[in-house]
Amino acid sequence: MNCILSEKRHVTDCKNASNSVSVLFFVKIGFWNKLLMPVINRKPGCGFIYVFTSFLSLWILAGSCTQGIQFTREAFAALPKPGIIHSTIVCRSDHSRSYALLIPGSFANYPTALKTPDYDTARVPLFPLIIAFDPHGAGSLPLERYKPLAERFGYLMVGSNDIKNGLPVDTTQKIIRTLVQEIVTTYPVDTGRVYLMGFSGGARMATLTGLYFFKVRGVIGCGAGFSGNGYAPPFQFDYYGMAGWGDFNVGELLSLDKPLREAGFRHHIATWPGIHEWPPEEEMEKAFRWITTNAMRDRQILPDTAMTNLIARESDLEISTNLRKEYLPDALAACRFALSCLHDLAPLASFTQCMDSITHSPLYIRQQQYRELLMRKEETERQQLMDAVLSKDMSWWKEWKVNMATKNKGGNGKDQRSKFKDQGSKINDQSSKIKDQGKSEKEEGRRRNEERESVYGKGEPENCGQKMPEDVSRETHDVGFFFREDTLYNRRMLAFMGLYCYMQSGSELSKGSDLTAEKVIDIYELIEPQNPEANYLRARVNARQGKQDLALKQLNMAIVKGFNDIGRMERQEEFIALKNDQGFKDIEKRLNNQKAITR
Repeated sequence: MNCILSEKRHVTDCKNASNSVSVLFFVKIGFWNKLLMPVINRKPGCGFIYVFTSFLSLWILAGSCTQGIQFTREAFAALPKPGIIHSTIVCRSDHSRSYALLIPGSFANYPTALKTPDYDTARVPLFPLIIAFDPHGAGSLPLERYKPLAERFGYLMVGSNDIKNGLPVDTTQKIIRTLVQEIVTTYPVDTGRVYLMGFSGGARMATLTGLYFFKVRGVIGCGAGFSGNGYAPPFQFDYYGMAGWGDFNVGELLSLDKPLREAGFRHHIATWPGIHEWPPEEEMEKAFRWITTNAMRDRQILPDTAMTNLIARESDLEISTNLRKEYLPDALAACRFALSCLHDLAPLASFTQCMDSITHSPLYIRQQQYRELLMRKEETERQQLMDAVLSKDMSWWKEWKVNMATKNKGGNGKDQRSKFKDQGSKINDQSSKIKDQGKSEKEEGRRRNEERESVYGKGEPENCGQKMPEDVSRETHDVGFFFREDTLYNRRMLAFMGLYCYMQSGSELSKGSDLTAEKVIDIYELIEPQNPEANYLRARVNARQGKQDLALKQLNMAIVKGFNDIGRMERQEEFIALKNDQGFKDIEKRLNNQKAITR
């Protein structure tokens, strides 16, 4: 029945596709520039930055809408085995391109007609599709990470092995056309429920594809926001944005809320105490639930009361946990997620009341103010640190790194600020005032508790309802919130500076400034000692200077730390002179052996 509903809905989508184009073109170009120009265009970052002169040629799925595939017995037997990840499937129309594939294990149980001698053809159930973009072209990585979710929710997943950061636009366009046309014509895909997913630069590629390339139902963007070409896009989609509070792009994701709302995008922005990486499974499950409940609201699938009840229960538990910990912004985020998933599907009164109570709580106001102060400070400190890369010596950077590491280790939760004079003293003063205000409110909370106990006795008064944390006396949790925010702030700064140094060192190498590049690489390795890119960059410098032994040593160190891109190494201009060296051949053999084992 769900499949029938989905097919009927899809026919309507096909008929109205052109209407959505004309409606969106009424949006002013200036507004779309505000929404689509990513933070990365104004400051360093990673991702796909393209300038398109035309997007008309990219409507590659026009006319491809279908109610499904009529499978023959032979075609069904030729499909890859369901329930396992196929890491490398070569595209039929372009053998230089490949993708990873996961067909849900439940698919094997559906087409019973093809398992009997009485039928030669049968229409098989359609599956919603998620196409994932990893910034390094690791197509199987998101499939391995989210396989349990794909199986549980019944999504067919594909991961591109070719889409990656830094590709030219014409190459990217060709890869996407080839990939999508093969998937929707080969597998039992519900073309009315095609979703894109990406991390970092892959997230930018996902939004760009959904805006300009072809119509999709939704995009799950992780660790980065939108990327666009400055033109009002022809397509719109549901958007679920995700970033950890330790991710240097979290501010960019949060800033999307208002322009997306004004542009009429159905969307939700989610955060968690993580870093710049593919989200953990439990966070991605929320995204799967969100796009699935949207499909229920849109009558693409039947409502699932068991799922909506589960979302309500788990959201309520998350809210209660964060209220106990006195992390009120996190409790509010859980309320908003529940409301975003459950509206029109389940009762919302309890979540609405809880959200109203939290937003009027002095503790929430104080904690949210502190978060916003740190975000503002971050903008100022980023610029100061970028300037310091060339103006400060290594002793300064070593002291900075020690200071950052000390802040991340622990303490009493007070705002441990840098000793350097130029790092935002005014904001620090404001932060201290917020925390001092918290202490006085704690004293007031203790006084109210004593008064209440004199009336009710110790324990909870009957039917008192759920209280906000100001009404209880627990000083450590409020301090714990500030300390956690300080720690996540420090992680964002370290991650941002690591990325900046990576980009700056590449820029200096392209200009031929080897001495400057060496200094930046030293800072890069100081900040991210386990990142193989610092050793790879240093190997390039050594090779340019004719220091072949040192270059080979750095390449071997990069491999120990996880470097495995043999194609990039073989194409690297600086390493051409090393190709006949036995040490370089040994490195190639080592990487090829690793690649064979991985396969």
